[in-house]
Amino acid sequence: MIKVINPYVEESKLDELKIGDAITDGGGYTDIIVHIETLISSKGKLYSITTRSGIIFSVNKYPNRNTPTGD
Repeated sequence: MIKVINPYVEESKLDELKIGDAITDGGGYTDIIVHIETLISSKGKLYSITTRSGIIFSVNKYPNRNTPTGD
């Protein structure tokens, strides 16, 4: 089943995305995902999501801010 998500609103669903799902910007643009890259750092994850038409969404997913970091 194809999922359609707005990554800026549904940040919690980013880990579930796969190629073939659809992504929307909430303003009328919706397209199929053809490539997903995930960069992981101590501050969270950066998702670079490329659509069929070549649009790239870059979305940050931060860890739960209520979790102590030990800093």
